[in-house]
Amino acid sequence: AAGPIAFAGSSAVLPVRITEGPVFVVGRVDVRGASARPAGDVLNDMALTEGTPFGPDTVDRARDALRRGYARAGFNAVTATFDTAVDARAGTVAITATVVEGPRQILEDVAVAGGGGVSTRTIADALALEPGEPVDMDAWYAGRRRLLQTGLF
Repeated sequence: AAGPIAFAGSSAVLPVRITEGPVFVVGRVDVRGASARPAGDVLNDMALTEGTPFGPDTVDRARDALRRGYARAGFNAVTATFDTAVDARAGTVAITATVVEGPRQILEDVAVAGGGGVSTRTIADALALEPGEPVDMDAWYAGRRRLLQTGLF
């Protein structure tokens, strides 16, 4: 609440009184649409624990963590929507994540072409990508970085 403005010469002071309400905490957390990965794994990725403080970035952090968890498993097109339900009396926010997993990508083969005289085995070792593993773009970028760090290119 704002108090009356007090003028003193060329200055003005507007007192503002802030009355904080209760701290809201995460309530029940549900995951819908997770079929390729166990709901418990998705919950662990999101790191939403009942009773922890709920803040303005809670859902954004959970969404990002959910996407990273799915991406590590090869689901690079995953989308998730989050719904929240506030219980002001209890001071809790129930969160429901609805996941659309999309297709899972699995690396079929690593084929090396070119290479400027560098052994294909050296290149494959630096990439460290294994056929049959999920397509994890972070692992691909790390492999590319390792390849460039060899100084051979």
